[in-house]
Amino acid sequence: MQSIRHTLTALALAALGASAFAQAVAPAATASAPRTFAERQAQQQQRIDNGMQSGQINTQEAQRLQTEQQAIQKAQQKANADGVVTAKEQKRLNRMQDGASKDIHQQRHDQQAMPGVTPNANAGANNHGDDPNHYNRRKETQDARIDAGMQSGAINEREAKRLHAEQQVIKDAHQDARADGVVTKTERKNLNTMQDAASKDIHRQRHDKQKKKTKD
Repeated sequence: MQSIRHTLTALALAALGASAFAQAVAPAATASAPRTFAERQAQQQQRIDNGMQSGQINTQEAQRLQTEQQAIQKAQQKANADGVVTAKEQKRLNRMQDGASKDIHQQRHDQQAMPGVTPNANAGANNHGDDPNHYNRRKETQDARIDAGMQSGAINEREAKRLHAEQQVIKDAHQDARADGVVTKTERKNLNTMQDAASKDIHRQRHDKQKKKTKD
């Protein structure tokens, strides 16, 4: 288990399934597409993560998309501050999410790939085999999400320190698994479980009430 150190996200919501990811590309959702705000946000996040893992989205693009997701999240929190999201506010949120969905689609299909990675449109969260770059890309994604959370104020310093420590534990586990030159199926499963849990932790810290302290 070599350096999981280069993983930039991922909200571990693979349960949504590949079909759901494809549906989110088009603003006009079908009956089986997610209907709630939270479901759409989770789906968009997973699409960004999958784009990073496949090499279709590079680090800079991912940070930009993450910032867009954070802006939508803040808009929703503001709209819901009085306990009621009006039809006008909901329409604006839907428009923002539709725009973000198009941006994710565009970044996954342009020519700017992750350095050193050949884009693979068919690559999914579980379609990585023994490729060590898969772990590196996931770590880059996770690290970028933590940094984006710090920049936006959604993650404070204590939370960031804890999240980065979690990434280090996964990195050490990856190095241990690769020590004998072979990462077994069980070891890969354990690594994926750890990364999925870390992704959920990042998401939770970015959406709790503990904000970064700002100077007056």
